[in-house]
Amino acid sequence: MFEPDEYIFTKLAYYFKRKKKEKEQAISCAVNLIDIKPRLLILARAITGESIEIYDAEREGGYKNANFFLPTRFLEFPTVEENISFYTFRVLYLSVQKNLNLNWNDNLEHELLESQEKAAETSKLVLDSLFEQFPIS
Repeated sequence: MFEPDEYIFTKLAYYFKRKKKEKEQAISCAVNLIDIKPRLLILARAITGESIEIYDAEREGGYKNANFFLPTRFLEFPTVEENISFYTFRVLYLSVQKNLNLNWNDNLEHELLESQEKAAETSKLVLDSLFEQFPIS
């Protein structure tokens, strides 16, 4: 029969082993922006008709002028294909948002929270246009 400390140790060891395995799986499905950036640039430039540049973002990203900001790495989904699809969707979204001219137009610096609130206010308009133009997205 197990002693209580052996039982607890066994449960903890199993828990950490499982977590390590899950983390390794997630890392194997991760997509790095640098690896798919050329494809995303072509897509963004084709949709906007502008010379878009893509840079690493600190958080969720966005756009400013002709610059798109995207996460350096994405691994939230269980497959590489789904993680690539996230980047594709994000570029489509930013392209439509830019084409609708729904960003700040005053050349002033705005707080992150203020920009996030504005993006949330206009998200339905962007999504409606996005799904109309790119139904498969």
